Amino acid sequence: MKNLFILLIAGAFLWVPVSVEAQLVKNRVGVDQNKLFLTLDACVDGYDSELLELLEKQRIPAVIFVSGNWLKSNPQLAKQLSENPLFTLGNHGYHHRPLTVDAPVVYGIRGTGSPEEARQEVVKNQQLITRLTGAEPEFFRAGTGYYDDTGVAIVYQQDLIPVNFTVTPDFGGTASETVIVEQLLTARPGDIILLHMHLPATPIASGLRRALPELRQRQFEFGRLLDYLDKLTN
Repeated sequence: MKNLFILLIAGAFLWVPVSVEAQLVKNRVGVDQNKLFLTLDACVDGYDSELLELLEKQRIPAVIFVSGNWLKSNPQLAKQLSENPLFTLGNHGYHHRPLTVDAPVVYGIRGTGSPEEARQEVVKNQQLITRLTGAEPEFFRAGTGYYDDTGVAIVYQQDLIPVNFTVTPDFGGTASETVIVEQLLTARPGDIILLHMHLPATPIASGLRRALPELRQRQFEFGRLLDYLDKLTN
C-alpha cells in the first residue's frame, strides 16, 4: 500500500508516493553476521587526518556525509575521498540543517522552514557533490540527524535513502577518549556508527584505535553500507 505525501513546493502541490516502510529513516542493517557499519559526518570546514589515516591503515570502509559548508572548504579532499574505494560520499545537506517544514531549533541549529527550503537543502548539496567529485550520492543524512515526516518524504522523492545511526560514541565531539571507547564497545551486529570527521582536536581517532582490538576480539568486521542496501532497516 502507498501513502501520498502532499507537498507545497514552489507554489504547486506535489504528490509524492512513498511506501509505509520507506517513510522511516534507516538506522541499522538487518544482518546475522557480526557486521558493523561506520559513518562519518563532515559538518563544517575541518577534517581529522588522523581518523582518515587510521581507517585507511585498518582498511575500514565508511560513508562520509559531507555538508555544503564542508565541501566548499575542502573540494580537493572531497574529490580524493570520492576516488578512494574505502569511502562513499553521502549528502549531509547544503547548510547542515535539520530537514523540516517549521524551522525547529535542534542542538542550536534552526531547521528548514518550508517544503521548498527543505528540498533545496537536499538538492543543492546533491548537485554540489556531483559537480565537485563526479559521484552522485545514494545516502542522505540531515544536519543533526533530525527530520520531520515531510523532510523524509522529500529525501525519498530525490531518490536518496535517509540514513541515521544507532551508536554515537563521540557525542558530537564532546566525549572523552574513554567514553568513546565505552560507547563503541556497546555496538551490536548491524549497528550504524556515527563519528565526526571535522574535529581534529578531539580524541575520536584515538578512541576508535583503542576500541578496535576488542571489537575484533569479538569477531566484528566493518561492512560497506552500499553492499547492504536491501538490508537497511529502521
